[in-house]
Amino acid sequence: MLSSCPRLEVFQELILDFSDLLDQAIKIFDRHVCYTGEKGRVIVLKSTVLNELGEGDNASDCLKQARSLYQKVSKSTEVKAGLVPADFDKFLHVWGR
Repeated sequence: MLSSCPRLEVFQELILDFSDLLDQAIKIFDRHVCYTGEKGRVIVLKSTVLNELGEGDNASDCLKQARSLYQKVSKSTEVKAGLVPADFDKFLHVWGR
């Protein structure tokens, strides 16, 4: 019943468009090591979008990748379970200047 709702269809299209933009951002931030914090932040956002789309497996893969990037930039051996984009804030290249 909800799938026939025009507003829901528009919302799903917007989420897919946002997902494509996140993919582009990941490619851009992948160019230089100094952007690892930005890339991690975007990957966490991507996992949230994938969860909204019902793609839990892909979302968990994104979170694994984000945890790995967080370990790299924070030089920490332990990473908390629920990463959020704000966890990467102190590692953003823009703020490091």
